[in-house]
Amino acid sequence: MYWDTVKRWPEKVLFVRYKKILHDPTENIRRIAEFIECPFTVAEWAADMVYTSLVQTCKEPRNLVQ
Repeated sequence: MYWDTVKRWPEKVLFVRYKKILHDPTENIRRIAEFIECPFTVAEWAADMVYTSLVQTCKEPRNLVQ
């Protein structure tokens, strides 16, 4: 079932590997944000808002549930 979904709608599936996130977190965060159609602006990257918001979300697990 899972693989059928990947084959049928490849644009709706993003594979993210933990080791790649560790190797290049900035690039992988950018990929994830673009995939969920919530890209960060250049200003947000420059102001370090991306990491700040991610760290805050991780510190407060209840923020992950909507």
